[in-house]
Amino acid sequence: MQRGAEAASYRRAAVEEPHDVIRGNLIKTLADRWPDDPETRSLLHDLVHVDGSARNRKGVVTLLATRWPDDRTCETLRRVITTDPERSVLRHAGVWLDRIRPGAARSWTLERLNSPDADARGQALTTLCAVWEDHDDVLTALHEVIATDDHPSVRETALRELGGLGLRYAASRGVVRDCLAGDNSPEVRCAALRILDPTADPEAAELVHSALVDPAPIVRAAAMDVLYEHRCAGRAVTIPALYELIVVEEEPRVRAAALRAMVAGRRDGSRAWPDHPEAITWLREYIAVDPFDESRRFALMLIKEFVDVSDVRALLGDIAERHPDESVRRSVITRLGLGDHGDTKAVMRRLASSDPSGYVRACAVQGLGWWGEEADDTELVRGAELLRDIEILCDRAVADSDEIVRGAAWERLAVHADIADVSALMFRRAADDPDADVRAQLLVEIVDDAQYADDRTPTAVYLTERAERETDLDTGQLAAELLTDLTQGDGHIQKRPVGTRYLWY
Repeated sequence: MQRGAEAASYRRAAVEEPHDVIRGNLIKTLADRWPDDPETRSLLHDLVHVDGSARNRKGVVTLLATRWPDDRTCETLRRVITTDPERSVLRHAGVWLDRIRPGAARSWTLERLNSPDADARGQALTTLCAVWEDHDDVLTALHEVIATDDHPSVRETALRELGGLGLRYAASRGVVRDCLAGDNSPEVRCAALRILDPTADPEAAELVHSALVDPAPIVRAAAMDVLYEHRCAGRAVTIPALYELIVVEEEPRVRAAALRAMVAGRRDGSRAWPDHPEAITWLREYIAVDPFDESRRFALMLIKEFVDVSDVRALLGDIAERHPDESVRRSVITRLGLGDHGDTKAVMRRLASSDPSGYVRACAVQGLGWWGEEADDTELVRGAELLRDIEILCDRAVADSDEIVRGAAWERLAVHADIADVSALMFRRAADDPDADVRAQLLVEIVDDAQYADDRTPTAVYLTERAERETDLDTGQLAAELLTDLTQGDGHIQKRPVGTRYLWY
């Protein structure tokens, strides 16, 4: 009597215990201590379906199959592989069912593909691929369902499972091709597209390319997603198709997906957008509607490639000054600075002083002080605009509150160290800039310039003084090492990666 009461308490706890691991231990204890108790076995037959933990349901499958490998257990396991939502439990139950009744489970599951119920057929496909994915008859069954089943959801499930077979796609090439060409369900065509890898198979690339003009928006969007996932929108044949689609596309989600795919397909040194005036105009007008809207960020990433177009520069300059996102302002101002166009100078100069972000100011500073067309190979001539840049750089190198901005300004000013005022300012700030990183950077710049001088003595004297008076130990040690480099060797002195040079961007 007492033993029966104890078993009952364990059974109750195995149902009510909230902790999965403890509940699993209780279930195993029940099976170990009361294997002949019919109520215990009945509870296990119920728990294999209702326990909230997939790990526990797999454990119950093992207990049933090892302790009671009879017809009742087989029937329960058949129900598990028919209804359980967790793929790992399906596979586990199928493997044990195959051990108890070899071959019967797979045959029974294949028979369920003829069920009049579409959900039952779909579940049978999932079970087949979860348990017997390596069997040829499973692949054959998938092909047959894709080609003949009259319910779109079942065909979609079959294609999804086919995609999960991975490297076996080669044997399914014709089935996928026919599905994309002739299936009347957009959802099924989407599932077929997601199997394709256009980077590994030229025919797959052509199929994805053809899907860009599919009449269903969700299929066109799915084609974009495939191009995005595989980073392959940069194919010469794909770019014009994407351009045409984006210009005429009425579905915002498809247009956004196409822009995203094109950005992802870019390669270093190449453009993902055609050099076509209509394309550039469309992009510019599309962004100008709402330059700060998140949905236009991929278009913005593309149009930045065309800073040689004056209208594009005007739009980007406005975005650089007014966009609320610091990261966008940084990327735009950096791209404008690399272009070195005269009509962007005003924007760069304003942002170098006014932007609230030190990183944006540093990016703006880096766009100033470049030699223009007035310089040639025989004579360096500084025009009025360049001299104005140098004046601003000197101000930022001293007055900016952020050491990253000061360091970026000095990186640009180092090119103009032949100007006496710049050189004198550099020596002075190497001693009194409040940030040790900037002082270290300036010492490196001073030595880099001095190594080409006829007389290195003045710089050596200065370095000796800095090594003795520098309050920062690391910077003082750097001054001593640079002094050694300058005075004891005639070879080229490589710039050391110190200071803010590699921090501002």
